[in-house]
Amino acid sequence: TEKAGIRISEETTTTAGKLSASFNVHGIVGPHMLPDPPHDHVIDEMLYLIPAGCENWPELGGEVEIGLGEHWEPQKITTAAVLCLPKGVQHCPVYMRKVEKPFYWGHMLPVSTYESSEFDPDAKVASQTAGR
Repeated sequence: TEKAGIRISEETTTTAGKLSASFNVHGIVGPHMLPDPPHDHVIDEMLYLIPAGCENWPELGGEVEIGLGEHWEPQKITTAAVLCLPKGVQHCPVYMRKVEKPFYWGHMLPVSTYESSEFDPDAKVASQTAGR
């Protein structure tokens, strides 16, 4: 009836030191597009989709589409999933195409605030032209 999960305890932070993370979870109850514009990050990011119930596991209860990579290739997701995006991987937009039953969407970045992980396009252009 229960499986071990991940937990962050005082013992963990005492051993590993300070832990900074930007973590969120949203309940998805209807079709829509997420407001995040296409972007990438200077660090790795984990996106996750979790069914709200265990019936028909691992079916999500809907269909999510996310554009990934340099050409924003659309990826359709219909099951529970964790997407591990290495730093620099372009992503978004995200469309909640179908929602037959509620599910959860979220992200985790190992930074103190989401904004601190955003990619600075001016810095990228400067670093690319500096080597020429």
